[in-house]
Amino acid sequence: MAVVAFRSSPPTPDNLTSFFQFLALVTDAAGLCPLSSSATLAIDGQDVSFPGCLGTSQLFGGNPPFTLRVADGGDVGEADVDDLAPGAEAVLSPDTSIPAGTDFAISIPPELQGRSLGQATITNAVDGTVSFPSVTTDGQSVTMQAPPQAGSYIVMVATGDNSTPLPPGHIASCTGFGHCGAQAADLLGPVALVVAAASAGASR
Repeated sequence: MAVVAFRSSPPTPDNLTSFFQFLALVTDAAGLCPLSSSATLAIDGQDVSFPGCLGTSQLFGGNPPFTLRVADGGDVGEADVDDLAPGAEAVLSPDTSIPAGTDFAISIPPELQGRSLGQATITNAVDGTVSFPSVTTDGQSVTMQAPPQAGSYIVMVATGDNSTPLPPGHIASCTGFGHCGAQAADLLGPVALVVAAASAGASR
């Protein structure tokens, strides 16, 4: 069994934080799928549609653990998986509202440190407009400039590239399967950002 986490779609004003999903790929001992027509997959106790090789989780936010259970006749496998979205544990610094147009930083969780940085996006939580700030990094945090308008935003930064394997997730337990593996989302964030109006005469 392999578990792959990925971002399902760009965030929208109606869904700015819970847009991760993962695919559960389940094969037989020979690496073939689908399993029998009676095979079932449950994620955290909830049955998931499993018509072929893959089952898809519900959208989720944060970086929660999951329990997967597959039953096929008398064969049962169960795995506990976590750390599929390590970038969701990034922390804003300073952790208060940021004056418009000034610099702020986001910590890089250990699982994503050392990876290349891709495009950063700052999404307006009200109207969904997106800006693309440039970023700098010291290896442990990413620094960029806040938007010029006050408001609430969601910040994300792509990490890694096509030549780099996805960061690993964590298999806490694996019983009944010949092998369990996990890959995590290659994304820093989402991080909530509150931008305050710059005071008169303030400089960047």
